[in-house]
Amino acid sequence: MNKSNFFDKVMDFIDEHIREDYSKIKEGIYADTNYTDMQISKFMSILSNGEYTLYEYYTRRRAYLAASELVNNPEKSIAEIAQEFNYSDQTALNRILKKQYDHTPKEIRTKKIRFDDNKLTFSSFDTSAVKFGKRLQNAIDGMIKENAFSDDDYFFDFVRATDEFGFDTSTCFAISEVSERIGVPFAYMLNSCFEAMVSYKSSEDYIDPKIEMAIECEISLDEMDKICEDLGCEYYNLFPDFVRAYKEGRIIRKH
Repeated sequence: MNKSNFFDKVMDFIDEHIREDYSKIKEGIYADTNYTDMQISKFMSILSNGEYTLYEYYTRRRAYLAASELVNNPEKSIAEIAQEFNYSDQTALNRILKKQYDHTPKEIRTKKIRFDDNKLTFSSFDTSAVKFGKRLQNAIDGMIKENAFSDDDYFFDFVRATDEFGFDTSTCFAISEVSERIGVPFAYMLNSCFEAMVSYKSSEDYIDPKIEMAIECEISLDEMDKICEDLGCEYYNLFPDFVRAYKEGRIIRKH
């Protein structure tokens, strides 16, 4: 596998071997990249905000390609296609397609239903995620500039930040962007931010930012959660005038 485009090449590899058992696919990816399915799953989960793991993507992609085969090759029986895509039997294919597309294989074939291509690429994700992906790619290709610290383990630093430090992905993306702009290694920035957070929260004067915002906006935490849910925003996007406008009906709710 050419590593010049890590994520897209993994997605291509899955398409090329989609008719094989998942265990064979993950073994092949590991052989070509030295990344396990668990590591890539974490990477995909970070990029997609929890929507995908490697196995979940494989199952959705396999269902899409099987559904396409039903329409593109009407001479093949449904049982043949189920076997070709490594489903246990026709009933299993029926169950999967009904769950994913709310149509049976027979309905898809008879009505010639085509679905949107669900193949993922870097461009499938938001800007922050793509920047992270490109940064990871640079680490894989060994193109990170030499400095006092190494960014070769960029991906693993990102995983550590979410698993051990408790940072959400938006926070990690923000730290990543700042570290890139000022030329400070990502791992160093993560550790510094974590230490600063621990120090700040240990202060006697510390007040949880969410509580502080609720006090400033003169609302309860429950009201804050309701406003954020209605407007599709985070608590830190709120401010007193904004909340007043919401209460007076001058801001249109998202839902």
